[in-house]
This record gives sequence, structure tokens and C-alpha cells, in this order.
Amino acid sequence: MILKIVLITFLPALFLIGCGEKEAEQAKVIRPVKFVEIKKPNQSGTREFPGALQAKDRVNLSFQVSGKLVEITILEGKNIAKGKLIGRLDDRAYKAKYDSAKAKFKNAKSNLSRASKLIKKEYISQSDLDKLQAKRDMAEANVRLAKKALDDTRLLAPFSGTIAKQYVRNYTDIKSKQKIVSLQNNNNLEVVVSVPENIIIDRKQNNLQLTAKFTNIPNEIFPLKLKEYTTEADASSRTYKVTLSLLDKKDYHLYPGMTATVFVKGSGLNYGILLPIEAVFSDPKGSKSTYVWVIDENNHVHQQTVTLGSLQGSSIEILTGLKVGEKVVTAGVHYLAEDQQIKLLNSAKKTK
Repeated sequence: MILKIVLITFLPALFLIGCGEKEAEQAKVIRPVKFVEIKKPNQSGTREFPGALQAKDRVNLSFQVSGKLVEITILEGKNIAKGKLIGRLDDRAYKAKYDSAKAKFKNAKSNLSRASKLIKKEYISQSDLDKLQAKRDMAEANVRLAKKALDDTRLLAPFSGTIAKQYVRNYTDIKSKQKIVSLQNNNNLEVVVSVPENIIIDRKQNNLQLTAKFTNIPNEIFPLKLKEYTTEADASSRTYKVTLSLLDKKDYHLYPGMTATVFVKGSGLNYGILLPIEAVFSDPKGSKSTYVWVIDENNHVHQQTVTLGSLQGSSIEILTGLKVGEKVVTAGVHYLAEDQQIKLLNSAKKTK
């Protein structure tokens, strides 16, 4: 009985010792890693940003009154000139209201005319005349409102362009301000990009060269011009929206929504550090923070928080968190632990 108790007590201890030895052996594993050494970022050259085309003039059109759609004259992808009819509602009820308003105005106008003659003979008082004047003015305003409602049963193109999207079909009941079609002027196009907060594009900076390439036209370069930019960063991405005018389509069929790569070249740009995408990893605890492994002088790795910028091909821009001369692990980041000793696998490569 005593022997059993001793064995029961001793065996778990042996198991714990064995586990501890295995953990110690794992902790002593020196993992070889690839790395780069951070150098001072370039202050001149060309930056690349993903962008998308949009029409300079674009609007969703709708009727200002309700009714049944009885005519829609143009389909998606078709061009339409300014002032031409896009769609029409059943206008019979609105015509009736307009005719009624005109009749009431005519009657009020006649009553006022007769009263103007009677007041000269003092058959009516001035207050009675004022009331008739007010009725005439109200009737005239109702005519204008009824005429506008009747005119609003016709949807006209406010500018020449292309019907990008049709939201409704013919013979459906339409509510006031319901989207009917999307109209775009594809002759005047813009490229919209988002740039990181460390880049300032100044309207007075004339040395910037702005160009774009499109995915389906890789061998053609399109000139751009700065139009406008926001001065408040997006809350989540911390980037600023920049709108660039496309100066020359070069007879290509370009449409809103097409993707582009925007190239910004100039000496006045502030460049961040570029690292391979594989060097960056997210917080395993689920926060929105991003990290890299920094190698100290004793070849131990330490988790360092960094702020990301834009993608540059297979690299990612690092805005904050790293210093010139630091060594950063570029592969196998998910297999490392804090303060783990590593072996430098390759000669130090300089970051761009």
C-alpha cells in the first residue's frame, strides 16, 4: 500500500519534469531568420497609389412628384443630350389640378377687378378689397405650384452624358425623390486616390509630376492634374482623399469605376520606410495594432508596434515605429516569440 502511494506521488513529478525539459529544449531553439536593415527613406523618386476613375459630373436623377412611370426613353449605356426627356409619369391628375388652379385664379382675378370698381363708389370697404386681393394672390401662387408639379412629371437630363444605371422599370409606381437613373458625363473624368497622412500635396508645389496607368492599357501613360483634396483623414485608414483631373483620354474608352495606378514624382515628397508585406503581422489578441519583429544587438527579437501606410507592389509603407539602423525580421514572423534568440540567415539587406 505504501509502495503504491509513493509511485502515485512520484510519477506526476516525473511527468512534470519531462514536460519542463521539453519546454526548455524548445525555448533554446535558435531559429534562423531573414532580415533587413532600416536605412534612411528616400526623399525623391516616384510613389505609387491605387486609384479609381469617376465622372466629374455625376448625379442620381429622380422625380419630384409621385406617380406611375409610363415612359422611359433611354437605356443603360446610352448617351443623352442636355434637356432631353429621360422619363415621364402619368400626368392626368396633375393636369386636372393645374386646370382647376387656373380656373380658381381666373375667378379670383375677376372678383378683384369688379371690387376695384365698386370701391370707387364706396359700395365695399377697403378691408373687403384687401381680402379679395389676398385670394387672388393665393390663387396665382397655386397656379405656379400646380404648373411646377405638372412639369415635374417629366424627367429631363440636366447635362449631356451617359445613363450609367437604370434603377426602375416602366409602368411601376414611383415615389417622390426615388432614384430613377444615374447620369454621368464620361467626357470629363477624374482619378480618386487615398494617400497616407505623411504625404502633403501642396497646390503651390509645381514640381510634382502626376500620371496614371490603367490595368487594361499598361503601356500608356495619362497625365493628371491636382484638383482637390480633403484636409481631414479617414477615421479608420488615416488617409486623405485626393481628386486628380484626367487631362487627356487619348481616344481610349475610359469609364468610371476602372482601376488605375497613380504615379507621383517629385522632390518635395516625404517617403516612409518600405518593408516586405510578410514582415508585418497583426495582434494575435485581436486588437487593430500591427507589429514587426525588431532584432536587438544580442540577436533577440522584440515585438514593435508600427503604423502602416500604402501598399507599394509587394511592399508596405511603415509610417511610424522604426528607426534607421534597426534590423527587422522579414519571414517566418508567426513562428517567433518575444525575446527569442535567432540566427541571422542572410547578409543585411537595406530597405528601400
